[in-house]
Amino acid sequence: MIASEEAILQVTPEIKYLDHSVLNLQLPDESTRLLFGDLVEVRDLVSAELTPGGPLGTVGVAAAEDVAAAREVAREDLMLWRPLLDQIDYFEYAKFHVIRGHLLLDGSGRLETDLSFDALARVEERRTWLRGEVTATWDAGPPLLVGGPPTWSIVGWRSGDLKTMSVDRPLCAEVLDHVL
Repeated sequence: MIASEEAILQVTPEIKYLDHSVLNLQLPDESTRLLFGDLVEVRDLVSAELTPGGPLGTVGVAAAEDVAAAREVAREDLMLWRPLLDQIDYFEYAKFHVIRGHLLLDGSGRLETDLSFDALARVEERRTWLRGEVTATWDAGPPLLVGGPPTWSIVGWRSGDLKTMSVDRPLCAEVLDHVL
């Protein structure tokens, strides 16, 4: 358990770079491409239903490929979440969070992390909330310094459920200044 927690702490800063990548409407973008291994086993989104013209609270779904459809993609050819990102004008907010993770018991030295994704996007002048899940598999590489922690790269990316909700105004407002 302690080894898994240490590994999660080591990859957490790398996950923050993915936030910036998504804000650039590319996953990965050029600054995060090296976070991925030479070959990545991918199960990606095949469609994304955004409902910018619907009434408040209209829910959409992004569909992921069937598990059997997982394929290996070279790092330089990697373009994740295109059905989603191609529809978005820009993100007001986008962030990945670690839900849980564990080292695989197969002796490979790999770490599997379940990530959540939360975002507020602009699509055709309307706001769309997004919430989804991803399972990222990390491979431990050689440390940069003798005795240091390993370098980690993503060698597996399995997109899970991604739900969207159309909103015409923020669902919450900051009111602290008005109260005081």
